[in-house]
Amino acid sequence: FFQAEDGIRDVAVTGVQTCALPIFIAGIQAPVARSHLPARPSTIPRELNAARDDSRRRLALLLCSSLTVMSNATIAAAMPRMAAVFRDTPHAEFLTKLILTTPALMIVLCAPLAGAWIDRFGRVRFLQANLVLYGFAGAAAYVLDDLTHILAARAVLGIAVAGIMTTTSTLLGDYFSGEERVRFAGTQSLFMSLGGVVFIGAGGVLAEVSWRMPFLIYLSAWLVLVPALLHLPEPQRHRHASLHEPDRAAPVGALALAYFLIYFCLVMFYMTPVQIPFLLRDRGIDSSLAAAGPIVMGSLASAVSALLLPRLRRAMGYVTIYAGSMFFVALGYVVIYASDTYWPVV
Repeated sequence: FFQAEDGIRDVAVTGVQTCALPIFIAGIQAPVARSHLPARPSTIPRELNAARDDSRRRLALLLCSSLTVMSNATIAAAMPRMAAVFRDTPHAEFLTKLILTTPALMIVLCAPLAGAWIDRFGRVRFLQANLVLYGFAGAAAYVLDDLTHILAARAVLGIAVAGIMTTTSTLLGDYFSGEERVRFAGTQSLFMSLGGVVFIGAGGVLAEVSWRMPFLIYLSAWLVLVPALLHLPEPQRHRHASLHEPDRAAPVGALALAYFLIYFCLVMFYMTPVQIPFLLRDRGIDSSLAAAGPIVMGSLASAVSALLLPRLRRAMGYVTIYAGSMFFVALGYVVIYASDTYWPVV
């Protein structure tokens, strides 16, 4: 009762009242001179500093997470112009589409290995190294003049994305637990979708100037490196499972179904940034900014869905959400197929 921090936990007690409570009660119980009362340093500054550090840590982790979604779709609007520049290269359009999807392939190959690297080198140091690599590999295409060299740089970018993606997910589990972890995961999804809106929109604007300009957006990883260095501490290693707990058999069937659904959803997701710019070009719409519009709208819809997910989960459950999501994905592609103008595609 004499600790100020106990008063802070009661939202009905203000900071001034909290500091006054020990003095007031001490005066009632023992009429001694105030100069004889033991000085008790207030814990309010410590509470404020802890809250501020926690907010900065959350923001740094969210900024790192936003880099994963921008790794592919940021340059989508520039793809038709790049294919036109390299039209003398055999299979130029196909190779240009591979530039967009090669990082995803490297993520699939390298993400399982990233867990071992994280445990060996440390989570935060591994994240910082991949942020540096992300900026170099992502912006390399700004100065490269050969499609195969650009593909190689994109492969290195995929390695960096695999490290960032795995590390941010691991740090989420280290920093948070229980319901707090679920809430932050929802915030992370929302932040990643909004980041996609900003980065893809910026890529469309820059692609109007030159197909090379959107690649400079990847240098933003070096800006994110600053809060990562300052506000992401290396977590302590814990053994989450007790030695006395019996091993439980993994639900192989349920895991296989979950992985298949994730794979299918990612295939559907990548069809939009890979194919939409070329589809619009074939329909006579050559603007890079216009090509970015449908992709930005998809990211914005993802942000709204992430915001509504907790309510939908409580109201309908995961199975209904998955079924409804698949229905809307199918409906969207039917509309794109049947439309001959721009706005139905958006």
